Amino acid sequence: MCGACYGACPSARDNAAYLGPHAMVKALRFLEDTRDGTGEERLSLAASDDGVFRCHSVFNCQTVCPQELDPSAAIARIRRRSLGSRLKPKPARHAPAKDAKP
Repeated sequence: MCGACYGACPSARDNAAYLGPHAMVKALRFLEDTRDGTGEERLSLAASDDGVFRCHSVFNCQTVCPQELDPSAAIARIRRRSLGSRLKPKPARHAPAKDAKP
């Protein structure tokens, strides 16, 4: 990746800690790879304070990408995936057995 998207990104310019659009494209590649066993860890990093939610959706990255990779679409997909994983109900920790009598 050449970094043109990073150079055109106002969020990256204003916040040096922002991971940047190019990192989000790479993160999505691994998040969607079913062989990768660290999906939740990667998603947590990509959805951190300096990850996809730092993007302000200016779409400069999409405009300047010479390979037409569309980093803004990758960022949107990671956002949706992150929000979806946060909204899934968590199983009860110490649920009583179905056969148990009170």
